[in-house]
Amino acid sequence: RHFHMTLMNVHHLRIEDGPDIDFQIKPTFHFFLGWGPLFGKVDYFLRQYSEKENPKRKEKGQQLARFGLFLRGGGPQRPDGDARDVYQLFVYPTAWDAEQ
Repeated sequence: RHFHMTLMNVHHLRIEDGPDIDFQIKPTFHFFLGWGPLFGKVDYFLRQYSEKENPKRKEKGQQLARFGLFLRGGGPQRPDGDARDVYQLFVYPTAWDAEQ
């Protein structure tokens, strides 16, 4: 299979302001894997992308983007209903992670 990986740093976002994100990236990504807490900056970015780009893809009959999140401290560890609607994968911290 042919695939590309891209690293995006979204830690500059000020999510307290509830910014409207202008996604100036190609809408060709099939899977996004984020790292951070629920309701953090990465989660905000991925939910915004899902809300804005997936409806456009669906309308065109294109494959929808899918999302996963490595959960890290700083927020709730139990996804709410909205998070379960957005994400197809959650990776939870383990006891081994806590020792590192």
